[in-house]
Amino acid sequence: MKKNSFKFKIFSVILVLCLFNSLVGITVSAADVSYFLTTAEIDPYTYESGADNFPSELCNYVKQKFTEYTKYVDVSKYNISTDDAAHLLTSVLLENPEVFYVSPMSFSYGLGSNGYVSVIAPHYLYDKSEIPSEIQKFENTAKKLISGIGKDWEQKVIALTVHDNMILNCQYAKDEVQQDDVNPEIYTAYGCLVNQKAVCQGYALAYNYLLSKFGIEASMVTSVEMDHGWSLVKIDGEYYHVDTTWDDPTYDKLGQAQHKYFLKSDENLALTHSSWSAECSASSQTYDTYFWNDVTTQIPYIDGKFYYINNVPSAGNFGDLVSYDGNTESVIAHIDDRWSSNKAAKAYWLNNFSALAVKDNVLYYNTPDKIYSINPDGTDKKMVYQLSEEELQTGNIYGFVINDNGDFYCSLSYSPNIAQTNQVVNDSTKNTVYLAGDVTGDGKISIQDATTIQLYVAYLTSLTDVQIKVADINSDGNINIFDATEIQLMLAELN
Repeated sequence: MKKNSFKFKIFSVILVLCLFNSLVGITVSAADVSYFLTTAEIDPYTYESGADNFPSELCNYVKQKFTEYTKYVDVSKYNISTDDAAHLLTSVLLENPEVFYVSPMSFSYGLGSNGYVSVIAPHYLYDKSEIPSEIQKFENTAKKLISGIGKDWEQKVIALTVHDNMILNCQYAKDEVQQDDVNPEIYTAYGCLVNQKAVCQGYALAYNYLLSKFGIEASMVTSVEMDHGWSLVKIDGEYYHVDTTWDDPTYDKLGQAQHKYFLKSDENLALTHSSWSAECSASSQTYDTYFWNDVTTQIPYIDGKFYYINNVPSAGNFGDLVSYDGNTESVIAHIDDRWSSNKAAKAYWLNNFSALAVKDNVLYYNTPDKIYSINPDGTDKKMVYQLSEEELQTGNIYGFVINDNGDFYCSLSYSPNIAQTNQVVNDSTKNTVYLAGDVTGDGKISIQDATTIQLYVAYLTSLTDVQIKVADINSDGNINIFDATEIQLMLAELN
């Protein structure tokens, strides 16, 4: 009797354990569930847009759970395989760029007794308490980038202005993506907008998110063959491709925004892209040969006109600042200066390298050694900055941007082909010009500047706000030994 009772108890325990395992991730505690979870890595570029066709009910449910920061998402009733679970998570994140706080690179899952995934455990990039503040940063940055865009503008103008603003705000994470421990943020819209560094997925998601603020439909396009992704946007009822990543020069060039891959048809894009997966075809060729194709500067839109630098040399000129009303191109200012290719100024580049910026409806453009302001109607042209003789020893101006305070950040070099150039910081609040790398403030770059950075990194000295600004040579937001190395490399090039 006692022996039979003992067998019954063993059978009961086994039965309870089987039932427990079948319900894992649904009714048991978080501590118990984690024991049964399996972690899976995700390759963002193995996902084909629109290939899975998950029920909208399922996608909306998963998104809702993500926005509630749910630790374990019960999907037991949907009979999802492990591969489908990865595709489901990717699909939800690509369709909802604002859910940037869920990792696009990995997740965990638990299996039910039927072999299907019963629970998905997203990997959140931040602590639950931090997510609301990160969302606020994300939304504030987005608002800033689109603040000057009118909701009554034509859709193509909105798409163009968002395209340019975003590209000027971000640079391709060329170095970061090659690291062993890749930061998942570079694959998100947050990486593009807030951190200002992203790969193609981050670019496309950020662009799609910003367009959604104007009711413009945009989705993600992926090419497994190319390991690449971009956007498909709907403008005035027609679909077009927009590759913001390929329109942003790499390495980053201040004030440069290309338009070769903006609003392109399937036929046009097929000249440079291949084997993509998209929800819709893009048959319209309306913009395949549009005026902006060869424009490499920002294209401000003011009072119904586009403004840009025409870099095609004409009689006696090496470029023009022009306006375009949709029918006629009008010259606002001629640019007849030439960019020298060496310090002796005895050889010149054939092209024009003017950049264009706008602030408070005033246009700014550069020649090799000056920055001018001019009104959109061509009046009140004036020089607002000129390089000193010392600065000219570093090079000509190959690009610039203006920050919110009206400060100029300029790229100096004797070649448009150098990956990273020196930058001049014109701090308008102090009416002083600082040379990037000139940490000691003596007006030149020397080994003492590298040494000062090394002392700062070793906590042996302190730096002022201005010194910190000019010490960040590689613009990664940190002062470290890499900045000192950049100065040493810069000195080697100059010598």
